[in-house]
Amino acid sequence: MDEESERLWEAQNSRKLLAIHEAGHAVVAVHLGRTIVKVVATGRNNCYTETDHRPVSKEMLHDELVLLFAGHQAVQKETGNEIFANSHSGFDWIHMDELFNALSIGQEDQRIWANKARPVAEKLVNANWSSIKKVASILERDDQMTGADVSKAISEQ
Repeated sequence: MDEESERLWEAQNSRKLLAIHEAGHAVVAVHLGRTIVKVVATGRNNCYTETDHRPVSKEMLHDELVLLFAGHQAVQKETGNEIFANSHSGFDWIHMDELFNALSIGQEDQRIWANKARPVAEKLVNANWSSIKKVASILERDDQMTGADVSKAISEQ
């Protein structure tokens, strides 16, 4: 394995970055008024932020895209590395595709929706960075949090 591949593998499996990614989703979800059921960061393919279910609609799409971009933006902010951020976002990209397909949104309109949502996610991650870091430190230590745990950590900031 060459040095760059090894760095990518380490980043993909970093508990710290897994926790940062999920904390980004969780804190932005709270900001968007979503109810968090739980946040889990136990391993590369076992990380997720479970929120209240919202029926798929164009009305919910912008906020859902912001929420999905938040994990990517958190890893990007932490590492300054777009490749590392992308490597943590595979399931988010799949979920975005599923949403676009369910709403019959074509490729050009997908870019428009994404280009509107991504900067909002970046702004929210930047504005809530200390809360994201606090939640991530707890996730890195404990593997998972309830919605009440996340709210408590945020309120302590």
